[in-house]
Amino acid sequence: MHALAALSEFARRRKEYQRRGIRQSKRIVARQALEFPAGAGTLGEHRSKQLLKRYGIPVVKEVLLKPSEVEALNSSPLAFPVAVKVESADVPHKTEAGAIRLNIQNLVDLKQAARDVVSSAKSHKHDARIEGVLVQEMTSGVEVIVGAVNDPTFGPTVAFGLGGVFTELLHDVTHRFAPFDAAAAREMIAEIKGAALLNGYRGRPALDVAALADALARVSLLIGDHADRIAEIDVNPLFVREKGVIAADALIVLKGSTS
Repeated sequence: MHALAALSEFARRRKEYQRRGIRQSKRIVARQALEFPAGAGTLGEHRSKQLLKRYGIPVVKEVLLKPSEVEALNSSPLAFPVAVKVESADVPHKTEAGAIRLNIQNLVDLKQAARDVVSSAKSHKHDARIEGVLVQEMTSGVEVIVGAVNDPTFGPTVAFGLGGVFTELLHDVTHRFAPFDAAAAREMIAEIKGAALLNGYRGRPALDVAALADALARVSLLIGDHADRIAEIDVNPLFVREKGVIAADALIVLKGSTS
């Protein structure tokens, strides 16, 4: 019965994919010429978000500073409260490394947080290359996760689901082959069981699903256009708000150049 159900679902999705292939869609962003470092490896958060910005995906305001520049600050480069994170491609999972501090409210705490995240990163990985410290605006909204993988068999695919506590609790994720348009992205959003949380639930305001669909389509174009170099994209969390969306963290993994 499980096998029959899987075959039925595969047939349905195949039919939908073929239908979308017939539908002519206009690109929402032209293919961007991006510069990637040579070889395979993980990009730091700041560099990853710069690539997202090139494709029109909104990201939080942030400033990348050297630790010495943080110590010399006379005022915060961004309005408080801020988040403070280490910037290191060798420490992709900053929470596990203890290399992030949130809701920093004043300059004294900002400087101490910068010292702490650098120290924690080095304790986590003693030979980690520290590119600097990120001072980042705090933001909020409903957390969703957008991921993309360049599968060796199926090619670029995009995954979408609710973030935060819902990720592990519901395992509520949907997928599409990349690239796709905003209409296909809206279908993805409608497929998850938690879609009601985005459309307004029990008196809560409806969130900007159109902006979320736009961001999903742009991620699909980013990995689709650069499948020769991008192995993975992880935008987590992407905050969905009443007006717009914004990426608070991102990670891009590169594969080696084939040229």
